[in-house]
Amino acid sequence: MEFLILRCHPRDTLPLQAAHPKLELLCPTTTLQVRRGPSRQRTTLTIPILPSFLFLPNPSSLPSRLPSKLHLMKRPHSTNVYATCTLNEISIMVTHFQTLTPSPNSPFSINSPVEITDGLLCGCTGIVTNIRTNGDITLKIKEHLGWQINTCIVNASVLRCL
Repeated sequence: MEFLILRCHPRDTLPLQAAHPKLELLCPTTTLQVRRGPSRQRTTLTIPILPSFLFLPNPSSLPSRLPSKLHLMKRPHSTNVYATCTLNEISIMVTHFQTLTPSPNSPFSINSPVEITDGLLCGCTGIVTNIRTNGDITLKIKEHLGWQINTCIVNASVLRCL
C-alpha cells in the first residue's frame, strides 16, 4: 500500500489526525509512562514517532482540498512531484523487534552518532538522546538528506553506530 506524505507543525500532528477521521491519516505513535500532577500518578502518554509527518493512504484519491495546516511534501532530488512511501517503510521504524537491556555491551549510549539503515528515513544520521527498554531510541537528526526533520524515534534494530 502506498501513502502520500504530508507535513504539519509538530504540535499539530496528533490533533490533525484526530480532527480529520475521513482522511484516514496514519500517524505512527509510541507510548511513554510518565508521572504527572501533584500526586505524581502514572499516566500513559502517546507521542508521534515522526513529529510533523502524517501519511495519507491511496494518494490517487487525493482530496480536492487539504486542511489548512497540512501540506504536501516534496521529496528532495526526486522525479516524483510529491513524496510517497510504502507501509513497509513506515512499519520498519515502529516494529519492536527486540527489548533492550541496559548493559555495558550495548552498542548504543547517549550522544552516540548513529545512522538509520532501513525504513522511511534510511540514510539519515543523528545523535542518540534517549534510550528506552522497549527498543525505542530518540534521535536528534544531524544529516536529514532533505527530509527537514529535527527529531525522530526509531527502533534500535534499524540503527548502526558510526
